[in-house]
Amino acid sequence: MASLGKASGNCAKDKVNVEGETFELTALKGTGGPVIKIAKYTTSCTSSNLFVQAQLSFSGVSGIQLPQRFEEKHTITVSTSKGVAAKLVFNDITRGDKGLLGMTAPANHLVQQRWRLG
Repeated sequence: MASLGKASGNCAKDKVNVEGETFELTALKGTGGPVIKIAKYTTSCTSSNLFVQAQLSFSGVSGIQLPQRFEEKHTITVSTSKGVAAKLVFNDITRGDKGLLGMTAPANHLVQQRWRLG
């Protein structure tokens, strides 16, 4: 389904950093879709009493064609002879219950967001 290569990270009271290599998504192969690979990714999150700031970036993407620039919520539809295998959404931020956040980033670019608490 998916595999990760080596990753490292550090965590302090107000900052988290993670760097990783070789993410591979094979879940679409069963429907005739591509294997999607990411060669390198980095993410960090910093917080204080007033804000949370998050960054996410990745590079070396293969298996899908990516544009140079992404608009917000840019969607790539992965189609096969059997129909739509997946819809991939980039440059999006979602807010869930209890302050949980999810982010996706455009390849070879950096997404940086800052949220005010309170």
